[in-house]
Amino acid sequence: MVGRLSLIALLLTGGCSSAKDEELAAAKGARSVLAEWSAVERLDGAGRLPSAYSEAMRAKARETLASDRKSIRDADAGRTVDAAAKVPNARTLAAAGERLEQAANRLEAH
Repeated sequence: MVGRLSLIALLLTGGCSSAKDEELAAAKGARSVLAEWSAVERLDGAGRLPSAYSEAMRAKARETLASDRKSIRDADAGRTVDAAAKVPNARTLAAAGERLEQAANRLEAH
């Protein structure tokens, strides 16, 4: 009986860690996407990218952020991702990336 309880406790702890790891990976992934999208916006604004490339990168960034967002349960990080996708300019995307980096650091510390 004690052995079964120990096994159940171990499995439950492992499940929590896995969900936490998934959330951390999603936050880090979203942070990377925001940094890349910010660079695309900056270069596009300077006329240094073909418009078809910029549009394809924006669409892929939105798709990846939506996927990552499903795994992010931290309220601040979630709001950051949601807000960044609504107002995608180089400055707001870069700032959102910095906020997500802070959120990922918090998640990693716990």
